[in-house]
Amino acid sequence: MTVREDIFLARVFKDYYIESIDTNIIRAPPKLVNREFAFQFWNIPGMTRHVKINEITDLKRFLRTRSFQHIYRSGAYYDYPD
Repeated sequence: MTVREDIFLARVFKDYYIESIDTNIIRAPPKLVNREFAFQFWNIPGMTRHVKINEITDLKRFLRTRSFQHIYRSGAYYDYPD
């Protein structure tokens, strides 16, 4: 994939997540504070894991300000998710 294609796809994905969070297509999972999140960014190799998100507003802010290929959340609940 070319750099130009990466930039284009990063923008398309970011727009999708912003629109989806604004229209409630994407909703926070139950027990948000007890989950771990992981992100695979366009410009950083590997994954950023063990991310704790405390509130839906934090999740929305993260989705609006960052551009990533994939987002994952734990299926398990943790007392100390970070």
